[in-house]
Amino acid sequence: MANAADAVQNGIFFGGGLYTSTSGEYGGGYARSQDDGGFVEPGVGGLNPRPGNPNGEHVVLMQLANIGRAYVGTRIRDYPKNGNVISERNPDHRSFLHSESHLQRAAAVDQGVLPANYFEDVTAGYDSRYFICNEVVGYQAVNLLGPTGKRSDPTLPAAYDELILKESNQLCPVALFYIKSPPAGAAAGSS
Repeated sequence: MANAADAVQNGIFFGGGLYTSTSGEYGGGYARSQDDGGFVEPGVGGLNPRPGNPNGEHVVLMQLANIGRAYVGTRIRDYPKNGNVISERNPDHRSFLHSESHLQRAAAVDQGVLPANYFEDVTAGYDSRYFICNEVVGYQAVNLLGPTGKRSDPTLPAAYDELILKESNQLCPVALFYIKSPPAGAAAGSS
């Protein structure tokens, strides 16, 4: 779980809140830097992500979530240009909820693509937000029923998901899982 209460400061993809996932692999990736096999660029986040414990283990916290009223994000509704732009260098690649998308959001409101109160409705009108993601598009949302991006692009699978909760009291800790990366050169599944 990543605390993203201040979305503007943290550069969050889908707005502020408590970021969780049903995938331990995905959650664990955000708990580690790229130097340690994770997703986070080295030096980002101050003391977090923390290195493994003395045994080289990282902890994934399993929690029950009270989702409440959920907003389910889609590329067509929640991305500029109907989600057709897939280029991390282009700001239209990010969702309208991204903390750096205020200019794209304002332009979409001016063009009548988004209602004027879109951001407030999505962030305040729901208890949680849910997006299905894939690493091929920079961990942005994917379309499950058709191509992600242009019509000629392939359909991408649901690799991961993100459930963003409004408050910490929507979560109840259940268990801790200690995960250790295999030694360098070890074959998967060998004992």
